[in-house]
Amino acid sequence: MSKPTAIVYIDGLNLQRRLVERAPDVTWVDYVELSEILLPQFDIQMVRVFTSISASADPVYAKAFWKKLTDKHGNLEIYLGRISTVTRIYPVHPRAGEDSSKSATIKVRKLEEKGSDVALGSYMVFDAFTKTADLFALMSSDTDFEPTLKLLRDQLNLSIGVLCTTENMPKLFTRLEPNVVRYVRQSHILNSRLT
Repeated sequence: MSKPTAIVYIDGLNLQRRLVERAPDVTWVDYVELSEILLPQFDIQMVRVFTSISASADPVYAKAFWKKLTDKHGNLEIYLGRISTVTRIYPVHPRAGEDSSKSATIKVRKLEEKGSDVALGSYMVFDAFTKTADLFALMSSDTDFEPTLKLLRDQLNLSIGVLCTTENMPKLFTRLEPNVVRYVRQSHILNSRLT
């Protein structure tokens, strides 16, 4: 009997920040192997990774790594967003006992990922209309994807999965009552690291 099928959508920067950077001696993860570890009862039809090259990463090395992975796995696609530097002005809150009537501000330079989340949500909806799969699974803990998952479940009557990158499932995802829930752990990262 054949396995049910799944398409996995990975929020790459979320996975990197929440788990990969915290795993000892892990720089790169084989996304297909990670998906297969988390969903062994499914035939993984496709893994789509949406990520950016962080300011600290070597872009040449990162692109070489992704090419190596896509050459190894015919069912893997990687979509690159961009990292932009923005300057924000924030209020400085006074410490206890300080005069709160003085309003001070501070300039903060932040790195923000652009384009990846919208692309991920768009491809989930696109695939829901154009591809056949028994499960559409998101690997992230970013609740910005809740409307996309809700649309797939409620409007298109599709099975959804959440492969959560945090220890506890965000409440918005819990309320969706996904058909499949898995928690990505450090052991999964270590077992799928690219050597």
